[in-house]
Amino acid sequence: MASVLFSFKHTGTSASLKSSRGIIKSNAQARKGSLTPATRISCCSLSFDNKKPAEAPVSRSTSLSGDFFLQENQKKKQQPYQGILHVPADHVEELDHRETSLLVAEVKGWLMKLASGKGEISPSAYDTAWVARIGSESDSSLPEFPEALEWIISSQLSDGSWGYDRHLQLYDRVLSTLSCLVTLKLWDIGHSCITQGTKFLRENMIKLKQDDGDLLSGFEVTFPMMLKEAKQLGLDLPYDTEFTRLLEISTKKKLAKIPLDRLHSSPTTLLYSLEGLQGLEMDWQKILKLQSRDGSFLSSPSSTACVYLKTKDRKSLQYLQKAMEDQNYAVPCHYPIDLFESLWVVDTIERLGIDVFFRDEIKAVLNYVYSSWTNEGIGWGSTCLVKDIDDTAMAFRILRMHGYNVSSDAFNQFWLPGDKFCCFIGEVSHGVSEMLNLHRASQIDFPNEEILTKTFKYSDGYLLNVESSHMDKWAMKKNLMGEVAFELANPFHDCLPRIYNNAYIKHYGVDDPWIGKTIYRLPLVNNKVLLELANRYAQQCQSYQPSEMIELVNWWHSSGFENIPSTRLKANINMIPYLYYLICSTFHEEEFGQLRVFFIKTCCINTLFDDLLDYATNIKELDHLENVIERWDISMSQELSLEYKILFQEFYTIVLVMTEAASKIHQNLSPEFIYKYLLGICIKVIKSIIADARWKIQGYIPSFEEYMENAEVSVSSWVHILMGIFFCGELLTEELLNTIYDSKPLKLDRIISRLSNDMKTYKIEMKLGQQAQGVSCYMKDHPGATEADALIYLQSLLNKTKKELNESYFISHQKDLPKNIKRFNFEIVRMILITYNEVRQVDLFKNPDKELQDMIEFSLETYRISNQ
Repeated sequence: MASVLFSFKHTGTSASLKSSRGIIKSNAQARKGSLTPATRISCCSLSFDNKKPAEAPVSRSTSLSGDFFLQENQKKKQQPYQGILHVPADHVEELDHRETSLLVAEVKGWLMKLASGKGEISPSAYDTAWVARIGSESDSSLPEFPEALEWIISSQLSDGSWGYDRHLQLYDRVLSTLSCLVTLKLWDIGHSCITQGTKFLRENMIKLKQDDGDLLSGFEVTFPMMLKEAKQLGLDLPYDTEFTRLLEISTKKKLAKIPLDRLHSSPTTLLYSLEGLQGLEMDWQKILKLQSRDGSFLSSPSSTACVYLKTKDRKSLQYLQKAMEDQNYAVPCHYPIDLFESLWVVDTIERLGIDVFFRDEIKAVLNYVYSSWTNEGIGWGSTCLVKDIDDTAMAFRILRMHGYNVSSDAFNQFWLPGDKFCCFIGEVSHGVSEMLNLHRASQIDFPNEEILTKTFKYSDGYLLNVESSHMDKWAMKKNLMGEVAFELANPFHDCLPRIYNNAYIKHYGVDDPWIGKTIYRLPLVNNKVLLELANRYAQQCQSYQPSEMIELVNWWHSSGFENIPSTRLKANINMIPYLYYLICSTFHEEEFGQLRVFFIKTCCINTLFDDLLDYATNIKELDHLENVIERWDISMSQELSLEYKILFQEFYTIVLVMTEAASKIHQNLSPEFIYKYLLGICIKVIKSIIADARWKIQGYIPSFEEYMENAEVSVSSWVHILMGIFFCGELLTEELLNTIYDSKPLKLDRIISRLSNDMKTYKIEMKLGQQAQGVSCYMKDHPGATEADALIYLQSLLNKTKKELNESYFISHQKDLPKNIKRFNFEIVRMILITYNEVRQVDLFKNPDKELQDMIEFSLETYRISNQ
């Protein structure tokens, strides 16, 4: 996991650590009480009652105006730092930002084209040959589309075949070649092409084997019909092989099951391959009633060409004429495929982590997609009459995550009797990729969406049991099973954005082909430009890591944490790389440097306070500590034991430093207000941790309700949010800060953080004598309940709360919190969940796995080397 964000390379980077400015003359002076606020702050309108951070009395001597901040006299010595980047730092510095800008401009052009309903898809020799069969309206002895015939002749491959040229997929080559030969034979042109194509088929048709995992869509009906036409035209081919005999048997069985009344009355996937159904007693005039508004039949040029040849329907011809013009006179196997292509381009950009460049363009594309959304889902094209679970799942997930109002009811039509989902009604087998998209969509669930509970359970079970050698029905991806393995091991709530992005960069294929009626490519979905941009942005995000890491590690050493007696608590510097790993995986943009640094510092101090108080044994000592905390007087810290003194003095200093930094950003807020706000938060969380320690010493087990009231505060994740929002890039007001404190997202954060923590740490806490935790309190409320019963309850409450968090985050309201604040709250939750991971069943913060431990040890060793 660790190597996703950090790579263990020595890079030769030099960086300097500039000391935090404007606290007091030095940390030492702070601990001696050189700056102790004298008067009570009264100019701040924020009220801290018993439901909000406690109001802090301010001590003697100085006010917080005027000389509230003093500058440090000396800057710390610059230290070289090797870094923990994917690439050498000198390469990062050499990145040509002009080249990056050109790449961004190119992709923006693609997206705006998609937003207007246009895209790019590779041509299909099979479909182009079908369109080329059509005779002119004015003279049937002449082709309506001579350009199509010219394209066929000029596009024959060197081995005599037609089809996808970058990969030899035998079914595609055989079907496409057969289609082209029939068309050339019908027009009696291209004789040398026919000779070469016939030779290819004679050599390769005997190699075909029955393998459902490798068949093209509709192949079992289109290929036999094409063979029949070739035989009638006298083409010399091996018509009688083991494969053709077996295929003929299965085709007859399939055709026999097709109810003609349904085929003529309602849209089904059979409309996509009508040219393969010519042997049935078709009523082609009735089929015209199932025509899409653009004149096509399920966006298939070959199927539509067949209908035109049977009916001379004017609307069908107009569709083909438009397709030929738009696609440079060589049609693809799908036209249009606008919804599918638009969604997969957006998904690819987001999975590669480069969506930051394209916010407006993505919005325009999604507006286009949303215009086609229905309560029954969508298909692959805006005119497609048949919906499918693959496109519906992708659209549902992306649209919901971008705040669009989409209902999970769209999945109901895909739920079949026998507790099974299908991609299309009447399908025989699943594709891995559609189940993967269903699995991803099902995790963006809101409360009371039972259908998404079903989709998750079904898709999860399918993916867990699919064989690694399974061939997908719809795509030939670089490493689809690698994607599946990663998704299963890293559920949506338990995986941070940059971890996900960097993992997908490894799985992404720039030339992945797709499977339809033939093999095709989507150049805007799979291409080198997106991968190059993703790598460049990853390098850009990593370029600031060395200087931030050295600042944090130097801060740790200067804080005195290492002087905390090891008999009570071993202060562990390993926290810094792990926390940095988390915050860089979420708020990775360069402009959030202050947020990252302050987040880690406050996390470290809160964690050390919490760990230290886990070992508390003296009520009197706790009372004295609480008195010091309530008065927040630096001079009183001299009366504390060494470990409490060190932590209190550092917390005191951090509040001052953060106040100065926040005051420069939010000049509409007074320093006094910011100081009081931050101070109230700190006092409230430490007092709640002290309350936990009292319960432990007294052996008191509260009710679950009483426990959660305090435990939601002592878990402290909310503290990092309320202190960090000053550095989220959003404009803050006093009213907004009050609103955030009382907001539902923050409440949900507290519940999720506490529950996930308790479920993974309760056994350790019980060994330390801490009986007041979720499991024990639940068991007290429910006599006779077991630990397993308690865990089941906590897990159900956790699952419910995560759904509520999804709803609060993804649904947009008029009175919403600012975007980055909502984002910060959501990502803090994911940091907690990845730390107390359900899948790994481990507390990664206290017990990092081998890969993460390697990263921590490497980053600290790098720092130590750099100081020598």
